[in-house]
Amino acid sequence: MAEAAPTDEGPLTRLFRALHRDLDARFARHQTALVEGRIDDARRALDAWRQTLARHAAVEQELLLPRLVSLPPGERPAAAEIYSGEHQRLERLGAALAAHLDALAARGTGLAPHEVIALIDEGGTIKRLAAHHQTREDTVLFPALDRRFADSDLDRLVARCRRRLGNGTSMEDGTMTLERSYAYTKTLGSTDVATVAERVRAALAEEGFGVMTEIDVQKAMREKLGVERKPYVILGACNPQLAHQALAHEPPIGVLLPCNVTVFEHDDGSVVVQAIDPRTMFSVIGRDELRPIADEVATRLQRVLEKI
Repeated sequence: MAEAAPTDEGPLTRLFRALHRDLDARFARHQTALVEGRIDDARRALDAWRQTLARHAAVEQELLLPRLVSLPPGERPAAAEIYSGEHQRLERLGAALAAHLDALAARGTGLAPHEVIALIDEGGTIKRLAAHHQTREDTVLFPALDRRFADSDLDRLVARCRRRLGNGTSMEDGTMTLERSYAYTKTLGSTDVATVAERVRAALAEEGFGVMTEIDVQKAMREKLGVERKPYVILGACNPQLAHQALAHEPPIGVLLPCNVTVFEHDDGSVVVQAIDPRTMFSVIGRDELRPIADEVATRLQRVLEKI
């Protein structure tokens, strides 16, 4: 999906081009396994692709897109919402493909040729969007950020990205092994935490979540430690129906509930919203029965971020 890298690419461009190549390789392994009838391998490869994509999106949202506001208007490649919106669409398409594959595999009879073709076609939509998104990032976004910052600042930024992406990187062969992601992220400018938190509450309600707990971290730190920090709110969200299903399969799963959504002010003044990735959270249990529930919660939380 990603194009060949030019020889004069900067360090951010080089790092994320390698990530894009890794994503392409993971998705290719998924489709190869489908064609060869290895359903379990296809599902594992798709899971790896989705986790890698989510980590990529989280790092970009947290560390790179907020820096777009520091660029002069004429140098900004595009609004941050364009990049984050494409990440979210890719994640939704990946979740839908995983659900389709699970539904077919649940019969235990293997996949018919026409079903494999349908899954490959569905994956083709993902590949086309990914190719468009990666080209936009590789040729516009990352080069713009590479040009913007002094070498020392850029080195620190690249080092932070590497730490957040995970330590298992190999740039020699253009591949990257990443740790799992744990949150979806959206960054908003020209607003404040209280306003965004109210919008998050409303969006959660639309998706069937109640806010079971709410922690004002700024207030708690001031009262308990005498420490001043920027506004930071943690909302504990619970969808009763989905929570009931999860508890029916795994009663101890309550220690992982509710699903936290955070709203906080970034150092540059933007407001960041993050929601836990339930697939990562539930993966520690290792029960396949929980996967459809985690996928449904993930889809709803992604829609929450889209609405705010």
